[in-house]
Amino acid sequence: MANRKHILLITESMLHYRISLYDKFTQYFEKENYRLYVFSNQRLKEVEASKIEYWRGDFRVDKLIKLTKKIKPDYVIFFWNIYNLNSWAFMIWCKLNQVKFIYWSHGMSLQDPNNKVKKTVYNTFQHLSNANILYSKNELRFIPEQCKNKTFIANNTINFYDFPAISSSKEEIKKELGLPYKKIVLFVGRIQKRKKLDVLIRIFGGRKEKDVGLVIAGPDMPVEYSDIIAEQDNICYLGAIYNKQKVNKLFKCADLFCIPGTNGLGINQAMYWGLPVLTLNVRHSPEIYYLEQGKNGFVLDTERELENKIFEILEDKNRMEELSKYAKQHIREEASPEKMFEGFITAIEYLERKRDG
Repeated sequence: MANRKHILLITESMLHYRISLYDKFTQYFEKENYRLYVFSNQRLKEVEASKIEYWRGDFRVDKLIKLTKKIKPDYVIFFWNIYNLNSWAFMIWCKLNQVKFIYWSHGMSLQDPNNKVKKTVYNTFQHLSNANILYSKNELRFIPEQCKNKTFIANNTINFYDFPAISSSKEEIKKELGLPYKKIVLFVGRIQKRKKLDVLIRIFGGRKEKDVGLVIAGPDMPVEYSDIIAEQDNICYLGAIYNKQKVNKLFKCADLFCIPGTNGLGINQAMYWGLPVLTLNVRHSPEIYYLEQGKNGFVLDTERELENKIFEILEDKNRMEELSKYAKQHIREEASPEKMFEGFITAIEYLERKRDG
């Protein structure tokens, strides 16, 4: 076997789902004869850090250069805030020292896509990088035309292999969790203004159906929402749920997933369990790419349209089954860890060809 090449992933985000993915990527890169090193400034639990080749330190250009000289990577994959001057200094150092530099990003600030200053910053970084990786095809519109040939797609996801097998039926789970509803619309995630939970609270606050409930799980519930929910029989707030078994049971027993505002990886988890996804036409994270209008969910323009569509689908068993079946199929095809890894290895293979050519 040829000498193994080294890849250094410098990442700002070390959330629990990413650690699991990097563990998978370590295995996948190993099969391709690469060794993956992961650097971040975040402290991990020992059990988490042991799953990957993990290096921790301050995000400073001198520290990054020292680490790079020690590891001697053939490729650096860079996922960090490019408004930090250390990012620019390190990227320029890599260029001057012929270390191939791959920039992994959204392609643009998705919550501020019309900002010309931010566009210039992103596009300059994309030009200077040897290759670029995006979260989905949707972000290609932000990439300068002359950079598109060196831009690759790694469909962003979570590690489905981490999800527990759940044998309990929907009714058994509802009984276990104390949920009295025949049908459930689910909201899971940190409660932030941009996610527009208030829209769902207004919708359910005006409904009289007792067998359809809104179930909410996530931290940071505002007091003003809690007061309203306390008076509603058809809204249940479960608080923050971090137990993997319990949160996946919640997805399994639900019927629809709805975050009216900005959606992210909740889409992946919802579709994995066969939940159609409904939302409003706002600025979303890249994972909105997985929602195909009318096939596994709907993007609606108004609050009234969202309300009508929720209850229309819940009342149509055949339509619900069609949406659910395609949601399961589509997310497994387009958002598996293997599919995401394809984007990374394709970018590296592109640079290998450039080097050999």
